[in-house]
Amino acid sequence: SSVYLLANMTEFGKTPYIDIGTFKEYGYNCVIYPVSTLRVAMKAVDLFFKDLQQNGSQKGFVDKMQSRKELYDLLRYTPARSGITPKTNAK
Repeated sequence: SSVYLLANMTEFGKTPYIDIGTFKEYGYNCVIYPVSTLRVAMKAVDLFFKDLQQNGSQKGFVDKMQSRKELYDLLRYTPARSGITPKTNAK
C-alpha cells in the first residue's frame, strides 16, 4: 500500500534545510512549516516595537507594512461602498 510522507520542518531542529524540490524527489507528499510564519511575524513585531520606542511614531515603519490594498487583495476582499449598506444605530 502507498504511504503518505509528510515532512515536519522547523527551524533550529536537527533536520538540515532541504528545499521542496528535493523533498519531492525523495517521495514526500507534503512539507509543513508549523512555526516559520510565526517566527517571521514576531521578528517583524519586534523590529516595529524597537523602531516605535526609538522614534515615537509608526511613520518610519509604514513603508515596511502591508498596505491596505495588499491586505484586501490577499483576502480577496472588496469593501462595501458608502451608501449601499443599511443604516443602523450601532455605535
